[in-house]
Amino acid sequence: MSLMSAIAGRCLRPSATQAVCGGHFFFRNRSSRFFGTAAATNNSLLDGNGAYGGVVDLNYAVIHPSVPSSTEAHTPVLFLHGLFGSCNNLKFVAKAVGDELGQTVAVVDMRNHGASPHRDTMSYPQQAADIAHLIATQFDGGPVDIVGHSMGGKAAMMLALNHSELIRKLIVVDIAPVPYNVSQEINGVLSAMQSLPLDGSINTTAKVVEHLQATINNKPISQFAATNFVRGKKGTLPRWRLNIDVIAKCISSMRGFPIVEKGISSQVPTLFLHGSKSNYVIDEYKPIIASFFPNHSYQSLEAGHWVHAEKKDEFIREIVNYLGPQQ
Repeated sequence: MSLMSAIAGRCLRPSATQAVCGGHFFFRNRSSRFFGTAAATNNSLLDGNGAYGGVVDLNYAVIHPSVPSSTEAHTPVLFLHGLFGSCNNLKFVAKAVGDELGQTVAVVDMRNHGASPHRDTMSYPQQAADIAHLIATQFDGGPVDIVGHSMGGKAAMMLALNHSELIRKLIVVDIAPVPYNVSQEINGVLSAMQSLPLDGSINTTAKVVEHLQATINNKPISQFAATNFVRGKKGTLPRWRLNIDVIAKCISSMRGFPIVEKGISSQVPTLFLHGSKSNYVIDEYKPIIASFFPNHSYQSLEAGHWVHAEKKDEFIREIVNYLGPQQ
């Protein structure tokens, strides 16, 4: 199994709506028509006061291009990472894209990841509201372009379905708006991370990888998970940078996709950029994608789930080709 293919899993077909961790799965009947319930989103992430409710101020880093574009259009590009990631995962790619387009880019830490605040819930509507709040307060209310990988892609799709005016173009990387199973491997990663003693007895990345390997038995995954380890310094104990306990609690809902009101779709131009060796975006999911994002297109690269790491140059080229030049 390729690196983090566990985050993909196989399509889950729940027999009924499941309310989990602040969110809901959507489901389909035999006619493959999608529908919502009274618990469905109401096509707005705004609260009664016209604000994005329950949001956190996400950590982000702005990267300016080496040579700014000479055109008047300067749409910022936001990069959203996947599960267990941080803004550092996409920083190199984001910088290259910004330089090619002559545009400002920003890499974002999602809630409960990186340096962003920790909260007890992390449903996709909540994550989408976080992004909307970031755009409203730090990027002049948009619109922006968004590149979202895996979990970040699902949050971006939820934002596009609720507030398409905030997004000019969207690139969803190796994920679809469908529920997936939580695999044994991803549960193993969570269990291994939660079992790490944080009393100072293990305080080096090498030792963390060794501990994780005892359960995970996949060195690349162990090394990736260990990037979230923060060593203890004088007077402090080591810790996980991400909110591992809440992620474990919410993993089932994060593998799903929220119920959306029947007929809701987004006209945002959307590219589904996926790995041909991955099972995240397969033909079975394409009718679902088309129902939510009628203005969509596909591009595949010969890679697994981590397209940006396995085919970096091609990945950058596809993003640049889709987002620019701006009119």
